[in-house]
Amino acid sequence: MDSPVRRKWLLITFLLIMALLISWGAFWLSGVLSEPPEQETIAVEAVSWNMSRPSDFKRVEELVNNSYTDSGVSVNLFVHVFEYYENNQGWAGFDVVWSKVLVNISVNDGFVESLIVNFTELDNHAALDIHDDIDRIEVVNLEIAKIVDWDWVFGRNAYIKTMSTNHSEDAYLEFLFAWMFRDEHNVDHQLAVTLGATIFNGTSYQRIEMPIQMRAHAMTSIVTIS
Repeated sequence: MDSPVRRKWLLITFLLIMALLISWGAFWLSGVLSEPPEQETIAVEAVSWNMSRPSDFKRVEELVNNSYTDSGVSVNLFVHVFEYYENNQGWAGFDVVWSKVLVNISVNDGFVESLIVNFTELDNHAALDIHDDIDRIEVVNLEIAKIVDWDWVFGRNAYIKTMSTNHSEDAYLEFLFAWMFRDEHNVDHQLAVTLGATIFNGTSYQRIEMPIQMRAHAMTSIVTIS
């Protein structure tokens, strides 16, 4: 038979559990505890950049921009294409388009949660190297979470991922990348540079998907933007 002391402690434990359950339920009903807000995805139409590959070094100096502005949210993605190198020995003799990505985000009410820049649609004759020298990467109110380069063997896409350091209303990212070709000028190449920015606009989470479509054609002509 249970002793009176043991029965007393069992009763006290039961009452404590019931009190905790009742308190949790009250918090839930009052809205202190609630389901995490759903995330809305906003897909921005792609902007395109086209280049006809030269037969030698060419200084390109073209700035491509895609942007989104709505309800106090401003997002800008830039790709600054610097130069084209033919048979560059610094990249194992590949042909290289040398460029920079710049991302600028501002939220009037809310904060920037994270952002990722993905490089996709690469083919078997192209590769991509994100310049991961920390002295050449600029971040404001962000920290680098991961950098992954394109992998020819496994077909892995390249990306750079960042996270907020202080849930600020503003964020900035800037880094260099090399788009490399190993064909004999007989293959057309394309590359999608896509920003995925997750923000809280004061009431809900939004993920903004913003692409820039880059194309390099296997022929010699003038660099154009369309």
